[in-house]
Amino acid sequence: MLGIIRKISGIGFQPVVFNSQAGSLCYIQNRAFTLLEVIVGLLLMGSLVASGLVALSSHQHSILLAKQKQQANHVAEALLTNWYEVQGRVPIRDQGLVLTNGEWLWRTQPVGVRSVCGLQASIIRLEILGRAEKKLDPQVFASIELLQNQNASGLR
Repeated sequence: MLGIIRKISGIGFQPVVFNSQAGSLCYIQNRAFTLLEVIVGLLLMGSLVASGLVALSSHQHSILLAKQKQQANHVAEALLTNWYEVQGRVPIRDQGLVLTNGEWLWRTQPVGVRSVCGLQASIIRLEILGRAEKKLDPQVFASIELLQNQNASGLR
């Protein structure tokens, strides 16, 4: 005769089958997950998804910043080409808006004077500045230092 007895084990009840002919207890394998196991699994999966989203967001921000820096280098090159073709020199202690991107500024400033092959040359820094996300201070996206004949630069 088989009888089903519920035996208390650890957390809950575990079904037990009593076989009176053999005089032994047979435990039935419970293959379902407990609520605690399901919750732990969901928490682990949630933490993996959250860390993946954080990594993806950081990667997208890095890509955006790299594109902005690349665009700023192209703008700086275009400005230098225009200045040398029109004026024959780079303006010093000057700034203005970048026409292709109304949110960016360009700025030139003298850095120093150096003798190159017996000639006095001014070191001029050209910076392309823009506002980075969530920052109040402008961020330098491109910075180029170049040598210019001191007589042409206006420094004396």
